[in-house]
Amino acid sequence: MSKSSFFERLRRFPNYFVKRIRATEPQAALSALALPLTVLFFGAVSIYVKNARELLFSFWSVALPMLGISLLCALVLYLIFVFCPRGVYGYCRSLTVAMTVMAVIQSTYLSEKSIVGDGGDATEPGTVILSVCLWVLAIVIAVLAESLFRKKHGDILRLVATVLAVTAIGMQAITLTVGIIGNRKAVFHSGSDKRYVLTNRGLGEFGSESNIFIFIIDRCDEEFSAAALRDHPEIFPSRGDFTYYDDNIAKYMITYPSVVYMLTGVEKPLEGMSREEYIDSSYKNSKYLRALKESGYDIGLYIDAYYGYENATSMRDYVSNAEAVTRVRLSDPNWMLGMMAELALANNLPAPFRGIAKNVNSQNFANVVKYDSENPVFDTLNKSIYEKIASDDFDFRITCKKKFSFIHTSGTHYPYITDEDFKPLTDDSRKYDNTIGMTQSFKIINRYIDYMKENGLYDDATIIITGDHAQSSTDLRRTALMVKRSGDYGETQVSHAPVAQSQIMAEIFDSEGLTGYDFGTPLSKTPDNNERS
Repeated sequence: MSKSSFFERLRRFPNYFVKRIRATEPQAALSALALPLTVLFFGAVSIYVKNARELLFSFWSVALPMLGISLLCALVLYLIFVFCPRGVYGYCRSLTVAMTVMAVIQSTYLSEKSIVGDGGDATEPGTVILSVCLWVLAIVIAVLAESLFRKKHGDILRLVATVLAVTAIGMQAITLTVGIIGNRKAVFHSGSDKRYVLTNRGLGEFGSESNIFIFIIDRCDEEFSAAALRDHPEIFPSRGDFTYYDDNIAKYMITYPSVVYMLTGVEKPLEGMSREEYIDSSYKNSKYLRALKESGYDIGLYIDAYYGYENATSMRDYVSNAEAVTRVRLSDPNWMLGMMAELALANNLPAPFRGIAKNVNSQNFANVVKYDSENPVFDTLNKSIYEKIASDDFDFRITCKKKFSFIHTSGTHYPYITDEDFKPLTDDSRKYDNTIGMTQSFKIINRYIDYMKENGLYDDATIIITGDHAQSSTDLRRTALMVKRSGDYGETQVSHAPVAQSQIMAEIFDSEGLTGYDFGTPLSKTPDNNERS
């Protein structure tokens, strides 16, 4: 092709483009709009509306961008209709409308509009088979209809396509509107309520008379914790001052509601209460924390902003590191939109595609929401905590008479991306080596213990080291537990008593001599031959 011929075609392209648009039936635009609007816009927004209590960003941060993305996809699809060969266009239109109808059926009747990574990815085999069969049937009908009736009944096919597209959009618009009205408080207040968060304030503070420290090593299984301490005793030099309980079980098998339960003693109802309502009411009615406050303790809770609490407003009267949020922002809007798109696809495409969003969970969404407050929001990552307390401008100091600190670390959550010294991990074979997580966690714990020893606070301190839950292949709830009571020093022992996380607070109050409270049997007063109830 000569240069002049190329420019001549380029000059004629606008006229050709207009001619192709005029030759394309008006219904093409509607068909092109229906599919991306159904899958991306209605798909993402309906998921947001159903899960608004879990998603802490605003409704508009999802709705407006997803609408723009849907319109852009519709434009691309329309251009495909415009420029595809005449004999192919009818098939493209029919298939698009069929997929739109099936996406509506899939999301309405065969999906839960759930956040897949939170446990909503399990689809019954019968549902999978039904979904696949319906999708195949819809596509076959679309192709056969176009092949058999295009010449004699083309007008009827166009009318049917138009009615189906309009009906699909209308049904979803009505359903979404009803959902928004029914859940309007959560939808339009999510991300904008007055919030309190738990910050780093007081992370290095101690009491002059009494200290209670609970260190949570996330997912600290009794089996591999025992192995790590046996094979690498150097990671915890003070091990000899602790009693190791080798038959301790956690109430729950995941961080939520384990941490909430450990701090409040309130069990999660099986039904009838949302996650937000359970967390809020638990902290409002925490017999443990109220008792510690009554006993004169300055309380610092250093826990995760999703799994450990929803809004720290209910804690602000008795937790010293609860601070008001000055601004809510998205740290990575594009990542958030990408995850919403994955969920939309997982809920609108055939059931076998549901796995594409298996790694999208509520914690991922919580991670992109950032709260600005007077002090930084506490981050449970081992690396974040260690870098904070090991930095030159961080001071451990005595600020009160009595101190209670509950410090949650990411512990042994693999795969690991840093080594024992918090440097990038270069050996891929060690990504699942729990020695790394244990070593990192004890580097944090040891700094606290060293300060207490150096300042004469250690002997009388009560220190608990445990996990929020386990991950054992033999016992899903058997969790590591080490205890140093006030006054214990150099009295290492192993207890085979069948104990539970629910006894930790009773042990603490008994160790500190706090009377007038009945929180059950302390760990140390449970006989080895006691039967587990």
